[in-house]
Amino acid sequence: MQLQLKSKVSEVKVSAQQKEFQHLKQQIEQQTSVLQQWSQAQQDIQLRVRQEIWPIFDKLRIISLEKIQVLVRQRNKKITKAQLLKLNEKIVQLAQPLIDSKKITEQQNNQLVALLNELGYYGDQNSSRAQVHSSVQYDQHSTSDDLNVAQDSEIEQYLKNELEQLKLLLSDKYELKEDFFDFSYLGLDDFIIKFSRKMKDIEYIEPSHPFAVQEQQLFHREMMREKARVEKKLQQRILARKNANQSMKHIYHRIAAEIHPDREQDEQKKQIKTELLQQVNQAYEAKDLVNLVQFQVEVGQKARPVADQLIRSHNITLELQLEQIEAKITHLIQSFNWDEQISASKKQRKIEDAYAQHERKKAQLKQFLEQEKMILAHFKDFSALQDLMKNQSIWHIC
Repeated sequence: MQLQLKSKVSEVKVSAQQKEFQHLKQQIEQQTSVLQQWSQAQQDIQLRVRQEIWPIFDKLRIISLEKIQVLVRQRNKKITKAQLLKLNEKIVQLAQPLIDSKKITEQQNNQLVALLNELGYYGDQNSSRAQVHSSVQYDQHSTSDDLNVAQDSEIEQYLKNELEQLKLLLSDKYELKEDFFDFSYLGLDDFIIKFSRKMKDIEYIEPSHPFAVQEQQLFHREMMREKARVEKKLQQRILARKNANQSMKHIYHRIAAEIHPDREQDEQKKQIKTELLQQVNQAYEAKDLVNLVQFQVEVGQKARPVADQLIRSHNITLELQLEQIEAKITHLIQSFNWDEQISASKKQRKIEDAYAQHERKKAQLKQFLEQEKMILAHFKDFSALQDLMKNQSIWHIC
């Protein structure tokens, strides 16, 4: 968004803080675009799940019901007690998940409950509950509308980011393993105390990482310096955020006074300034700090240079805003419940990976559906059913 004001911007020396502002503004715009792309992908895949995945689950439930009906009829055939027991257990294995799913009709549910009661298994649900096939596990609700991005406060998010960076630095410096930070902590102080305590124990746990007294003292001083640095930067951010919020109204009035159309005699320029003021009003009402400060910078360049101290205050606030956007992106990406094929990869996850994963799982479910149809056909053939019961490993997954 560029103000259409005749100004000699090229003659004004751009300060380092103004350059930083432009850089942060560009990053926020880029990351906002990335966030929108991932959000759109999430909505699109949710729709595909409802249209393409859920119908397969419906068909699988229908097949499970048919399996139960067939097995109930086969129980009336001339079979041994051992075979009867296996059929009863299989019926329970198929029926219990259908009841738990709450996706069948009330009539079907009542029939299954009555059947389990008749077989004497319903009272012992824990021992008879069926296990989901490990070859295909797809939670159809995991990518539905309940995937909301957690909203952390700016300060909490800042501390989280600082602690993560601190972990990386410490891991590299002391050659720590990935599972070293397996302890929980409530904040920076708690983290330093527990980390220090664990580091002192390393010489007894891992001889390859001796932690002598002098090193412990040096480590303690480094931790105190790191704590002071984080706390100082935190206070700077709190103050900058407070100043930025307090000056929001001041910024608005300053811009409005500079471009107010009532002060313009030329009708054409008056129309331009009217449109610009509308944009400023929209940014102020939406608390859009990026564009509002951008207006201030541009108007300030025309009228008088904007104080670097004020721009620096806004830059810190924009840094917080950028961190929030990046945290939302990270949380959104993690919400896709990546399969092992992608989770094991060290490459950065891309939107096309999410679509590829959806297609993979859809193909797996379709294949599983065909297998279930084949098993149903074998259940209907009494000889084939007897052969299946003879092979315990095959019978267990049918």
